[in-house]
Amino acid sequence: MISKRTTYIRRLAVILPLITLFASCASVDKFIQPDERVLNHNRYEVLMPDGGKPTKEINEALSDMKKFTRQNPNSHILGVGPRFTMRIYCLSNPNKSNYWNNYLRRRGQQPVVYDEAASAQTQKQIAGLLESKGCFHSKVTFDTIHRNKHDIDVTYRIYPTPRYRIDDVFFRAETPEVDKLVKACFRLATITTKTRWTRSAPELSKNCAMKATTTPPPILYHILSTPHSKTTN
Repeated sequence: MISKRTTYIRRLAVILPLITLFASCASVDKFIQPDERVLNHNRYEVLMPDGGKPTKEINEALSDMKKFTRQNPNSHILGVGPRFTMRIYCLSNPNKSNYWNNYLRRRGQQPVVYDEAASAQTQKQIAGLLESKGCFHSKVTFDTIHRNKHDIDVTYRIYPTPRYRIDDVFFRAETPEVDKLVKACFRLATITTKTRWTRSAPELSKNCAMKATTTPPPILYHILSTPHSKTTN
C-alpha cells in the first residue's frame, strides 16, 4: 500500500518540473531590454511629524491617492502573489503573430516596464492632492529597490502637514442691500467656519456672492484658515 507521504512526493515530482518549465518559458527577458526593470510593487508610507499614525483628516485627504499614481504594476494574485497574467503574456513568442501567440498576449498582461518619469509625475500629483486638500507645504519623495535581475519596487514617502480648516469667511459689498443678499445666500452654502479647506472653497464662496444679485457689484471676500493665518482674495 502506497503511503500518503509517497503519494505527495510523487505529485511534487510531477508538479515542480512543470512549474520550472512554465517559469522558464514565461521569462520576461524576451520583452524587456537589458537595462530595463519590471515594476513589481508601488508602496506608500505616510510619515506624520510626530511619528504617530496618520490622523483621520490626513487619511481622508489621501483617500484618492492611488488614483494619482501614473504607473501601476501587473496584477498580482491576491495582491501579493505571482503575476500570473504577466507570465501568460510572456509565454508567447514576441517574434510570432500566429493564433496561439496572439491568444496568449490577449489573455495576459504585457510587462509594465518601470518609468522613472512616471514616478516623478506621481510624486508631484500626490503633493498637489495634499495642497488641494489644505495640507499646505507637504512633502512627497520616492525611491526604488531592485528586488532581483528584473523587478523593481517603488516606495512613495508622504510627509503631510496639518490640514487647514476655514476659520472665518466674510464679505463686504458696496451697499447694505447687496450685503444682506450675499449673507442670505451664504447661509445656504455648504462652506461654513471649521469646514476643511479645499481648493474649491474660494471659488464656491465667490460663486455664492455672485449669485446673490443679477448684476454682481464689486464684492470683496476673504477666507481665513487655520492652523496658520492664510487669506485668499
